[in-house]
Amino acid sequence: GLASNDRNRQRFAREAKAIERLDHPNIVKIWDYSGDKQEQCYIVTELVEGLNLRQVMEEQVEIPSEVIALIGMELCSALQYAHTLGFIHRDIKPENIMIRNDGSVKLLDFGIARFAEDEGLTMTKSLVGSPAYMSPEQAMDDKEHLPDHRSDLFSLGIVLFELITDELPYHGSNPSVILKNIIDNRRTQAHCITPQVSLMLSDCIESLLQTNRDLRLPDAQTVHQALKRVWEEAQLDHEDEEWSLR
Repeated sequence: GLASNDRNRQRFAREAKAIERLDHPNIVKIWDYSGDKQEQCYIVTELVEGLNLRQVMEEQVEIPSEVIALIGMELCSALQYAHTLGFIHRDIKPENIMIRNDGSVKLLDFGIARFAEDEGLTMTKSLVGSPAYMSPEQAMDDKEHLPDHRSDLFSLGIVLFELITDELPYHGSNPSVILKNIIDNRRTQAHCITPQVSLMLSDCIESLLQTNRDLRLPDAQTVHQALKRVWEEAQLDHEDEEWSLR
């Protein structure tokens, strides 16, 4: 149905051309797309064999803070690269993050990403993303609170919170209640649910889950440094192959 609309096809082609530029080891590679003349619209990506984070959480009873920090650091590398080029992912969630069989982390699905420098074809007045992982500015959906790169950092904070506690920070019986709780910042701190978590990691998540985005850590590179301190606290070297995620 979407493909039958010329405007949608134009938007799809624009986004496919844009994300085709992304070339980073922690972002799934786009090899090709359908072009303007094909009846079907499609994107051809690299094959990623492994598990997404949702499947990892279902398999693992408890994930150590240092492992969670490593996953976060690799995601920060991907986000810093994308944000520098003007991309906002807008749908960071466990299903869009894969751990490949060799241990490398891949961020998937920039399909609903907003290319920050060109919003001319972006659909308006539509709820884009997954409510439980949305930032307050996505939830408010008004011109005064347009999402920027810090929206992805908030969503990353939710993913890290869930990896630690095995539950979401913001609860609700339906999407509207969840979004209101996100806007009002009604939640429990991660270390109150899982006391054995590294306080460095819990503090980092608290810095990401600030309703006022001006109070969050400013960029993915800064988040990367905060997560690196989890390893320094544990007196481990995250670059040592013996302790790597792989």
